[in-house]
Amino acid sequence: MTAISPTPTGSATMSRAMAGADAYYQWIFGLVRPHLGRRVLELGTGPGVLTRQMLSAGVETLFSCDVDPRCVEAIDGLDPRLTPACLDLEAPGCLDGCAGRDIDTAVSVNVLEHIENDRALLAALARVLAPGGKVVLFVPAHMLLYGGMDRAAGHFRRYTRAGMRALLKEAGFAPVLLRYVNPLGFFGWLFTSRVLGVADVNAPMVNSQIRLFDRYLLPLSRLAEPFTGRLFGQSLLAVGRLGGR
Repeated sequence: MTAISPTPTGSATMSRAMAGADAYYQWIFGLVRPHLGRRVLELGTGPGVLTRQMLSAGVETLFSCDVDPRCVEAIDGLDPRLTPACLDLEAPGCLDGCAGRDIDTAVSVNVLEHIENDRALLAALARVLAPGGKVVLFVPAHMLLYGGMDRAAGHFRRYTRAGMRALLKEAGFAPVLLRYVNPLGFFGWLFTSRVLGVADVNAPMVNSQIRLFDRYLLPLSRLAEPFTGRLFGQSLLAVGRLGGR
């Protein structure tokens, strides 16, 4: 797949309306939580919502990194179990400092699509995770949806179940779960980005849609997921387990 080179990074890739999308973040954490271990590496601190949720869930140790220093500064000193770091996940050896820390879970929510060489990052995770460790990925789905909003959000690509399965296996992970989520969001993104051609993640229409979805449509989308999980969705949830070494 040919990557499409974007420029935005860090907090510049996020809609301002996401700061109030409490139901959305609770939903994502509900997807991630069953796969969390004791010692967790979070790739992409972002607004710190998931960081706080994982700490509240009782993880013993949490390493959280982001390319945007403002995101890292916002969680610095939050909890003694938390070690924040400003890291460029595109840089060679960026995760070398995590080796030997017995990390059993790596969590990446809406981050892998921002990495030009996603294969290299997954391979790096395979090197630093403990044997049997898991990677939990939440990524945008279907290149059919790729448009101006993806470019504005700094996305190189969107993913399919088959493509993610191949990526995980190439990096040394056995796929445990590959499921599309948020089917209603699929149609919303298709209409806004591809049909209307909106190319600004902070456009008034986009922010209004995020608020509408968070308050009213998310429960309906969740009800549909058991029927659409193998077929389509705005996002893809993937979990891979590392074999013994």
